[in-house]
Amino acid sequence: MDNYKHVHLERPNTLEQFLSEKEIQELVSLKITGFLGRKDFDDVLDDMCTVWNKFENEDDEDGEPDYDDAPAIRHLDLGEAVFVDGEYLPSFGYQGQLESLILPQCIKSVLDKGEEETCFSGSDMLKKLVFPEGVKSVGGFSSCRYLTGIVLPESVEEIHPFGFCGCESIGSIRIPATVRNFDGSCFAGCHIKAYELDVNNPYFTAIDGVIYTKDLSTLVAFPSAYPNNHFKVPETTQVIGKCAFMDSHLITIELPQSITTIEEWAFHSCHLHKVEIPDSVTEIGCLTFRFCHELEELILPNGLADIPDQMIGCCPNLHYLHIPASVKTIDCTNFAWSDDLRTVMIETHRPPKMTGLDEGVIWNKTGQVLIVPNESVPLYAKAPGWNHFIVKGQE
Repeated sequence: MDNYKHVHLERPNTLEQFLSEKEIQELVSLKITGFLGRKDFDDVLDDMCTVWNKFENEDDEDGEPDYDDAPAIRHLDLGEAVFVDGEYLPSFGYQGQLESLILPQCIKSVLDKGEEETCFSGSDMLKKLVFPEGVKSVGGFSSCRYLTGIVLPESVEEIHPFGFCGCESIGSIRIPATVRNFDGSCFAGCHIKAYELDVNNPYFTAIDGVIYTKDLSTLVAFPSAYPNNHFKVPETTQVIGKCAFMDSHLITIELPQSITTIEEWAFHSCHLHKVEIPDSVTEIGCLTFRFCHELEELILPNGLADIPDQMIGCCPNLHYLHIPASVKTIDCTNFAWSDDLRTVMIETHRPPKMTGLDEGVIWNKTGQVLIVPNESVPLYAKAPGWNHFIVKGQE
């Protein structure tokens, strides 16, 4: 193979002795066996796998990668190498241009200590990724849109939140029996029609490709490319888990009276047109319906006490919101950052406390109408936050 080299390291942190500056720039494929250390990543592999950005000015965060001067490497095989400097894979390869990456043995986590993403997150080039046996925590490869065919080793215990979110070419995934930490964000936006789960997993169960906790009380993860546009949540469900339906293609959903809690990000970026939340629900998390671009109608439950930060927002077809009398507090971002929400109707006689007003939220829209009980118009007209509205009584 042209521009290929195999390096065997008897001692870690010696890779720079085996590669010339020309090879670092021109090698297309590199295989390393033997023993790897952190210095090998920091001083050599990072330079080989990084595309530096050019910026027209120092404050421009959207500079274009300089591919003309980038190293040529596209394939890195570390599968027969042992990493000896800890359990965490070192962070390397900013704006990485690798097409295939086989990770080394003896790492327990794919993410460097304290990191939430690898430097390959958002890569438009990475297509193949191979994890070593023995790895316990994987993730950090979000928005690698051509990545496909990943296999999770039987040792994996944790799939990091948003770990493979937006990897739209991933069409299937098998969750091993060892996985105990997993939520709907991990593979949100992938082209998965049904999750496959090892039947021996003691923490989760799968029904028709949807993942629940073992006792069926929490719906954990719904496949984004589920083949039907309607879903009826089972009556055993009490909790819609964090990010459970994130990026789902569903148009309609039926929620049972058994549900008490909808956790944060649960329906973020869904295609739902209408959601009717049953009155059994007393808690809804932040960012639950944010970026639901097709959402036209949202019916909130009588019994909801708090509307949290950005529960709605960037929902351009949601022009009207009805707030039940049970609500005691509401975060101002639901109004200030909802450009298309024109009318709000609230049943509460005394204005609920509006939170977030002291956090620098810019409320620069005018013309939003607030409809309140007739006798409460003066109260709302002077209440902090509510006084941004055109306040009208119920007719």
